Amino acid sequence: AQSVVMLPEAEISARATAAGDGGQVVLWSDDYTGFFGSINTMGGLEGGNGGFVETSSKNNLQSFGRWMLPAQRGWPVNGCWIRIM
Repeated sequence: AQSVVMLPEAEISARATAAGDGGQVVLWSDDYTGFFGSINTMGGLEGGNGGFVETSSKNNLQSFGRWMLPAQRGWPVNGCWIRIM
């Protein structure tokens, strides 16, 4: 995409519902990415690891949003968020 903007009131959920790993969410653009909303890739309450969030842009990135990557019964260190510019 040329540009991507996630507004503060926007929410993306790729979380597991019961058992399982959280999903993957990628916000990427060629020119401008603005991440101001909320992304949840939490692992399942009955087991599973946290998911993956990437916010990136080839030229201009503003990443001020909130993310939830934890797991209730997964690996002690889980979930991954990367910010690339």
